[in-house]
Amino acid sequence: VVDGLSNGTVSEYTFGNVMANHTIAASFAITTFNITSSASAGGTIAPDGVTTVNYGANQTYTMTANAGKTLIDVMVDGASVGAVPTYTFTNITADHTIAASFVTTSYTITATAGAGGNITPSGAVQVYEGTDQMFTISPDSGYHVTHVYVDGVSQGSITTYTFTNVTAAHNIAAAFGVNPVITATAGSGGTITPSGAVSVDYGTNQTFAITPNAGYHITDVLVDGASQGAVSSYTFTNVVADHTISATYAINTYTLTPSAGAHGSISPSGVQTVNYGGSQAFTMTPESGYVVAEVLVDGVSVGAVTSYTFTNVQASHTIAVSFTPITYTITATAGAGGTITPSGAVSVDEGANQAFAIAGSTGYHIVDVVVDGGSVGPVTSYTFTNVVADHSISATFAINTYTLTPSASAGGSISPSSPVTVNYGGSQTFTMSKNPGYYIADVLVDGVSVGAVTSYTFSNVQASHTIYASFAANQRNMIFYDGFETDTRSTYTRVNGGNIAWSTTNPKNGTHIIRERNVASMAKTISTSGYSDVVVQFAWNSVMNQASDYAYFQYSLDGSSYTTFWSQYGPTTSQSSLSTVTTTMPTGASNNPNFRIRFGIAANANTDYFYVDDIIITAIAI
Repeated sequence: VVDGLSNGTVSEYTFGNVMANHTIAASFAITTFNITSSASAGGTIAPDGVTTVNYGANQTYTMTANAGKTLIDVMVDGASVGAVPTYTFTNITADHTIAASFVTTSYTITATAGAGGNITPSGAVQVYEGTDQMFTISPDSGYHVTHVYVDGVSQGSITTYTFTNVTAAHNIAAAFGVNPVITATAGSGGTITPSGAVSVDYGTNQTFAITPNAGYHITDVLVDGASQGAVSSYTFTNVVADHTISATYAINTYTLTPSAGAHGSISPSGVQTVNYGGSQAFTMTPESGYVVAEVLVDGVSVGAVTSYTFTNVQASHTIAVSFTPITYTITATAGAGGTITPSGAVSVDEGANQAFAIAGSTGYHIVDVVVDGGSVGPVTSYTFTNVVADHSISATFAINTYTLTPSASAGGSISPSSPVTVNYGGSQTFTMSKNPGYYIADVLVDGVSVGAVTSYTFSNVQASHTIYASFAANQRNMIFYDGFETDTRSTYTRVNGGNIAWSTTNPKNGTHIIRERNVASMAKTISTSGYSDVVVQFAWNSVMNQASDYAYFQYSLDGSSYTTFWSQYGPTTSQSSLSTVTTTMPTGASNNPNFRIRFGIAANANTDYFYVDDIIITAIAI
């Protein structure tokens, strides 16, 4: 109430822009809750109906049954608190309900149990009219329920029974019987689990595990005297009578199988039977002149032993002995550059022969063969006969050497000028030098011309050779030479330059050559000004597949129109050496600044080739 006027049940109030005196007053009341009580016919609850109770207060209720009636339950907020005659709500902070139930009549159910079990509840059990009552039947250990009789009628071997909506007196009786027993036994060498007198719940199953000890096996399992075989488990199903089960065992046995090769024996021989965990020794005896070579146990070598014992046997085994003659060792070695066969430590039977082959490697020869420290010369084979002791044999080798013999005619020299010794596979270069006023006329290698070269190299030498350089007084001048030892293709006018290769295939001299394929040509101007009697020389080879394929050499006197002075038509095959062509040019080629040569191939495939090397043009100075 503000200034005498109510503002309702507000929890706060604000005076704004105060310009005078005011009053504010608040009033309060305690919170109350309702408890609603009720009772069924047959009794009362006090207080009855709706009772208003202050916050935090207590309230007690009293339930009273009428004459001949019984209080059977009190429900508080819908939950049973039992058949209590009073109930108090304390520190009330919410609404509640309380209801009392009464009945008029109760009946007696008489529950009994025979020996071997019990029934719960038992004795005279009071049950109110219209309610239910459950009984639990429990056999003692070693017993089972045989029957449950309700009002004299068997309900079977049940373990619970419930009377519903009881309206009369009843009786319930439980009968029990002793569970069947399975007697389980095991002989020595194993176990059966469980064992002994095993009580089995009536009508259930019982499984037994039959386990042999280490090194034993099951021989038989008897059930009620009948064999089930060597089973490792057995289950009795729906057991309703006594039974027996027994297991028998036997120790495991294993076989040891010995064998002996020729020239000796093993003892004992024949197959030996050994119990699990047992032992067995074997002795190996070689014949005279022999020794044990090897003993294999289960296929694995245990060495050249003369006895072997199997201990703690847990499996079958084999043992095999082989014998070998007494042997001696011949140690065969070879130096660098050759071989001796066989080599290394060579085992030879006593009294036997052993041959050795001695061979030099390619480019090497035998220098000497030494047997037991004594030379037997550069032999290619050697045989030890009737060997009765150890020996040694060794071979030494040396690389082959060859002589290159140079010579030169008057007018120049060759260097080196004396015979040169060269190792197999080696190389040696000779240089030819002309004297003033001379030129190299030719160089002969093993009597075959290699042209007027200024140097020649023997490579990968595998034989002796001769080289002869001949010189002649200057009569002609070389005005052009191209041996293509450097790539000079760019100095020529080329057609189809992609088909022209600077190749290493079978050059006339040196290492390189020109190779044209399919359709290609090269042309070059060589001025002959100041010279006459022009001669063109070149070396060639070709591979052309068709008769229409051809290679050619041409000259031009005006630098544009060409005349063919040499040609070769297919088919041709590559030769081991190049052919040389020498041609005298017409008079118009003399003293001509526009003199030009052209060479090429006109073929049909990229596998058609024309090889050209050592183009030489000579002339006489005017």
